Amino acid sequence: MALAGPAANFILFLLSGFAIRLGMLLGVFHEPIRATFTHMTEASVPGAAGFAATFLSIFYVLNLLLGTFNLIPVPPLDGSNGIAVLMSDEIAAKYFSWNRTGFGMVGMLLAWFVYDKIFPYIFLFALNVLYPGSHYS
Repeated sequence: MALAGPAANFILFLLSGFAIRLGMLLGVFHEPIRATFTHMTEASVPGAAGFAATFLSIFYVLNLLLGTFNLIPVPPLDGSNGIAVLMSDEIAAKYFSWNRTGFGMVGMLLAWFVYDKIFPYIFLFALNVLYPGSHYS
């Protein structure tokens, strides 16, 4: 149950990626020259396609960000409970006891600092999966 949030984010991430690829097949979207968080795809036709491209781009990156960030095993993130699945009952009990000591805010700050360093690589990976063969760097 603890991983339901990240799972929902990854499902929405995959659905938005599918919608982008479908839009490309239909000729509504095309690959951007330079991809950013708000421009994972660009409209090929004027009108509502521009709004759809921006919406899907933000939706794609936002769900990638939320899904991966929530997997960090630090309270109060979902990953802090999900990691207990990999532990024995005794170790999990000690882990949950330790989590209740107020580590949450320090852990969140540490997680955000570390995540800021690794998300560009996650983003680049997702971009190259969305556009295989493009070799974004």
